[in-house]
Amino acid sequence: MSNISPDAEGMDFLNPNPTKDMLRTARHLAGINYGEAAELCGIEESYYRKMERGTIDVKVSVYRLILCRAGYLIHNGWEGWKIRKGKIWSPVGSGHTPGDIMSIYWLDQSVRTLRAELYQKTGQLYDQDYYHGYEFREHEA
Repeated sequence: MSNISPDAEGMDFLNPNPTKDMLRTARHLAGINYGEAAELCGIEESYYRKMERGTIDVKVSVYRLILCRAGYLIHNGWEGWKIRKGKIWSPVGSGHTPGDIMSIYWLDQSVRTLRAELYQKTGQLYDQDYYHGYEFREHEA
């Protein structure tokens, strides 16, 4: 099963040679008209229309900017992720606010502090084995 939205099925976000159809699909996904697409890209509307008609080659920068406007993150590591309504959405559909993401750092720091305190009290390191639960182990110098 693909991890990108059904509306974008079959699109190659990192394609260095986007087609007129890919550009049109990206614009539709962004929910913008020709004029808005041209304004977003800083080009004349007539120039943009020529790209969608296939009269001139589609510029990669134009294609990728329209995809960004549609909420897609155009990097291999972020395939399937989108930004919509102030949240970043995972390929499985869970939305995260900037606060959620910032709290990951705080949580990581809290866990490190608690592990250090535990080691000071017990002399043992606390490991989490995701398959077998939690266990203590002696510190190896």
